[in-house]
Amino acid sequence: MEKIIEDREGYIGLKESHATLPADYYVDSAHYERELRAIWYKNWIYVCRTEALDGPRSFRTMEIGSQNILLVRDDENVLHAFHNTCRHRGSILCTEKHGQFPTGSIICPYHRLHILCKAN
Repeated sequence: MEKIIEDREGYIGLKESHATLPADYYVDSAHYERELRAIWYKNWIYVCRTEALDGPRSFRTMEIGSQNILLVRDDENVLHAFHNTCRHRGSILCTEKHGQFPTGSIICPYHRLHILCKAN
């Protein structure tokens, strides 16, 4: 086995090169949380091509670890990403995987609050 020399900011994953991951890496919840914090929550993550949001008010939802993300193209065709939760009560804003909003705002299903499809 070849030693891995570089240690990335406290990441305590593999220290040696293996033909495959150790079996417990697939089921260990503590290891999963370490990887989320060390990799998935610290870096830019590719979620889709811009063509997947094909016009104003189009959207896609996706999960990155335990985070539910809402990607929206506004009326000026600018892409924005948000947590897919209402700031007021934490309700999921959009339950569909993709589509197009009928207006320039997202409507919270819990209390009908209108949220603009733009970052402010």
